[in-house]
Amino acid sequence: MAQKPPSSSLLNLAVAVVIAYISVTLLWTVILWIGTDNIDWESRTISATCYDPEGDFWGSPAYKGTWVLCDQSGDGTCTPWGSTCWGNKDLTYLCPLDFGGIGNGCYKPSIMTTVTDMYFHSGMVQNPMWAFQAHLQNMLVFAVAPALAIMIWCSWKHKKGLNLEGQANGHFLKKDHIHGDGFFHESKGNRSHE
Repeated sequence: MAQKPPSSSLLNLAVAVVIAYISVTLLWTVILWIGTDNIDWESRTISATCYDPEGDFWGSPAYKGTWVLCDQSGDGTCTPWGSTCWGNKDLTYLCPLDFGGIGNGCYKPSIMTTVTDMYFHSGMVQNPMWAFQAHLQNMLVFAVAPALAIMIWCSWKHKKGLNLEGQANGHFLKKDHIHGDGFFHESKGNRSHE
């Protein structure tokens, strides 16, 4: 006796998983977009730049923090938050936020790159906006990671069920053939047994 094929609940589960996966991705994209739009990126970028304390830009209101003079023991320039510049320091050193990644939180990210990296470079954010962003993105990935396994399993179960149903009815044993007259001719082994 042939097994009963899986019900449409497997397909419903697969569809629900896909919808959940897409929903999480879209929701996170919207959160990133709103976050990017509400951060003063000019001030953050200024905070990771070296300036001459004697120059015209020093003390500019474009930087939202307090301008702090460094000891000028390096190349004579300072970051607005008071770090001495040496002329060869990278962005992660100059940015005071310490959020990780390449920009350390001081440079505006590409939302598309951030969302793509969430799935393909899990645990790494090139230009984070918040200190907890890499951990939060990891949690989102782990929350939707079973989606792929469930989709593959549902697809396999559904296909297996169709094959079992076809064998029980005498189908899928031999293929129908199209002959020169353009019509299907049923193979003898393809008739169902009554």
